[in-house]
Amino acid sequence: AFPDLGMEAIYEFEVEDMPATVAVDAKGRSIHRIVAA
Repeated sequence: AFPDLGMEAIYEFEVEDMPATVAVDAKGRSIHRIVAA
């Protein structure tokens, strides 16, 4: 969505009828997995 930001890009998703949370750190790791460990 914003290619000028490179690896730190911000992406926009459109999701209907499904609650969703996406959380990824600067290294591409899922925050949900890190916290659950």
